[in-house]
Amino acid sequence: MLTARRFEALLRAGIHSATISLDGFEADHEWMRGVPGSFRTAEQAVKLFVSEPSVKFDVVTCVNNRNYDTLGEFKEYLISLGLKSWRLFTVFPVGRAARDPHLQLDRERFRGLMDFISQTRKEGRIMPSYGCEGFLGEYEGRVRDNLYICQAGLSVASVLADGSISACPSIRSDWHQGNIATDD
Repeated sequence: MLTARRFEALLRAGIHSATISLDGFEADHEWMRGVPGSFRTAEQAVKLFVSEPSVKFDVVTCVNNRNYDTLGEFKEYLISLGLKSWRLFTVFPVGRAARDPHLQLDRERFRGLMDFISQTRKEGRIMPSYGCEGFLGEYEGRVRDNLYICQAGLSVASVLADGSISACPSIRSDWHQGNIATDD
């Protein structure tokens, strides 16, 4: 939903941080989000934010079995767009994720993701981090800068694809605090 006009309005309103969901290349992203055309829209949003150094932003990618094998190539694509911060996460096993084997990484792939993030951080061309909660054992401190503390509703809010305003995209829909597309 981010157009150049909305982007300019956000800048005038004082936006200082943002997150864009981009879950891999076009087929994988649109499979994950279920919205045809959303890859190009998200790509354009990244380009808009890259062009505005006053706004701190990152891209968040839901790693799953469909996009796992292309993470290295996708990293290079994000770097080519000028992205500096990349947050990767895995899906909680609830809702359709509990029934869909494409969405859940097995233990080997989860460790592979942690190794990928750790190695990419060492390269220093883009700063990835693991964006889910929980203690990560030997990976703690190697895949994110600090011990995880959820800031949803404290210093972070989310505007979802349908315009709903929420502390976190994982919170139930009946807990939304309004909608930028429909509320006055």
